Amino acid sequence: MNVGGHDTPAEPEDRDLAMNRPGQAARRKAQELQRAAPVRSFVARLLRVLTDERAWRVGADGEEEVGGRLRKLGNAWHVLHVLHAVPVGTNGGDIDHVVIGPPGVFTLNTKNHPRKKGGSRRTRSW
Repeated sequence: MNVGGHDTPAEPEDRDLAMNRPGQAARRKAQELQRAAPVRSFVARLLRVLTDERAWRVGADGEEEVGGRLRKLGNAWHVLHVLHAVPVGTNGGDIDHVVIGPPGVFTLNTKNHPRKKGGSRRTRSW
């Protein structure tokens, strides 16, 4: 954009963040990597080789799982709204989940470790 004879960066287009789906950014990145090297991605999946594509795909799976659990919290938790995949900065980073309610605004960063159990120290389950 040219303003007063100077080039200025274009303003990001306004968009409704409520339309973002859980894991949206991570899933998009995994798909980009898969499209860039489809044969490699396929063979890596067959052999269970750890690749960047797999890390993004598994991460997206975890974000989708957490998004589903957040959706089930309902009124008992006084959650007013949950946003997912909220873009941050210009390098493609995002906040996985933003939970908004009377006690405040909380950001959640999802980590997905397949085949690992997690939870509280006391119960060892979610």
